[in-house]
Amino acid sequence: MSLPGLAFLLLQSSPNNSSVLPFILALACVGAFLDWQYHKAGGKPSSSSDRITFWVVTLLIGGAIALTEFAGWDPYGILGYVTVPLAAWLFLAWEIGRWRMRRKYPLPKLDGGPTNDS
Repeated sequence: MSLPGLAFLLLQSSPNNSSVLPFILALACVGAFLDWQYHKAGGKPSSSSDRITFWVVTLLIGGAIALTEFAGWDPYGILGYVTVPLAAWLFLAWEIGRWRMRRKYPLPKLDGGPTNDS
């Protein structure tokens, strides 16, 4: 599936066609691109405790959704409408954490000026 097709799918899955979800996804994608550049330039990777915390929260939410669906506690299928926006919010939360890491550990400035080696 192409990226525009995925974006179309994500935008159509919103039950109330909120204009906030595309903004959240765009902001998180910009953050992911900046984080990719930060890593490529030699920036500090996320700590293991950050990754563990993110995955524990993601698995707890996923487990709660699965338990609710399989136990039959969601007769109206509300969780189907909540899954995509929740994933977008989790993506944004991760990128906010990465933004804080980039601000705490900025890349060293490279002095690209002329040198006096003569």
